[in-house]
Amino acid sequence: MRLFVPLTLLVACGGSPPSPPVDPAARRAAWHAALQAEVGAGWDQPVPGVDAADPAVGAEVYAKTCRGCHGDRGAGDGPRAPALNPPPGNLRTTALPEAGRLAAIRAGSPGTAMAAYGKRLPDDQLLAVTRYLRELRD
Repeated sequence: MRLFVPLTLLVACGGSPPSPPVDPAARRAAWHAALQAEVGAGWDQPVPGVDAADPAVGAEVYAKTCRGCHGDRGAGDGPRAPALNPPPGNLRTTALPEAGRLAAIRAGSPGTAMAAYGKRLPDDQLLAVTRYLRELRD
């Protein structure tokens, strides 16, 4: 009964009860499922244009747009990483196939600091970063 009055006041005043913390693993799994639904049948297939993309261009784009959070080698340990919640993903061990990584770069990751680069970078640079990420995993 004691909780009823404060909660009623909170709702009556236009507020809402605090939402429970989001489990990072559950959020990541839901995001991966959404990316897979977006990519569709090409999820596990080679991505057209990635093999021909220039990894040197990808390295330059990565250094400018990704390194601050994901670090020099993609381990999620960039200089901005300690301030981010949730922390940046480790690109070397991600469970995403190449098509998923490209989709993530294009669309970003809701609820994280990962921005959407689909409208910020031309396709050749998106493909080049995807190619460069392949090299980070090797």
